[in-house]
Amino acid sequence: MIAHSAIIRDIKDLDGKYFVQEQIKLATTAGSGWVNFRWPNPVSKDVESKTVYIERVDELLIGGGIYKK
Repeated sequence: MIAHSAIIRDIKDLDGKYFVQEQIKLATTAGSGWVNFRWPNPVSKDVESKTVYIERVDELLIGGGIYKK
C-alpha cells in the first residue's frame, strides 16, 4: 500500500501540476478545500478542467471530483 501511495502522490496533470500532493497538503493543513487541475475525461476522451473537494476526517482524506465542462 505504501508503494502505491508514493506513486499516486507523484502524479502530475497535463500542465505538470502535482494535484494529489496539493490535495494532501490542503486537507492536512486547512482541513478541507477545492483543488483544480486538467485531466482526461474518460467519457469524452477530451482533456478537461476538473475540480476535487478534499476533506480530512480523522486520519482519512476523503475526496470527490467533477469535470467542469
